[in-house]
Amino acid sequence: MHDEELLMALQAGDSRAFDQLCDRHEDDLRDFLVKACGRPELVYRVLAQLSRCPSNYPVQSFLFEIASRVAEGESV
Repeated sequence: MHDEELLMALQAGDSRAFDQLCDRHEDDLRDFLVKACGRPELVYRVLAQLSRCPSNYPVQSFLFEIASRVAEGESV
């Protein structure tokens, strides 16, 4: 399934879709957060925002925008 399909399933309440999206993006987000702020544990704060992603927006772009904000110390 594509990210957009998984996102729609997640927003419809499918927890397996959340797990699949996390599996797909967690490593890249963690690497980014290590480089950006040295705090890989923040990946969970970012992934927790998945259900807020607009259905017409690329999931990966949404996650990295959130990760950038979190790395800069903003609350989400």
